[in-house]
Amino acid sequence: MSFVILTLIGMEVLIDYEYLTGAKVETVVKEISVAAKDFLHTFHFRNPYPMNPQGSEENGLNWDDGIVPYNLSETALNDSR
Repeated sequence: MSFVILTLIGMEVLIDYEYLTGAKVETVVKEISVAAKDFLHTFHFRNPYPMNPQGSEENGLNWDDGIVPYNLSETALNDSR
């Protein structure tokens, strides 16, 4: 899923994210990319809790994939500004 943010200063930002469905049928963001004219960051989040490995044929993600601890996802995104 992707969306574009247009700000008042005319800067365009593209945000793309991929997710898996968690044990409680909730959306669990596993990967998010933020891109602008001279800026690109991609984050791969670890699973937020233990669960039997699962994946998505649609986006190729696996529950056990990830680098950034899930509880630090908000901090990682804020620090990327």
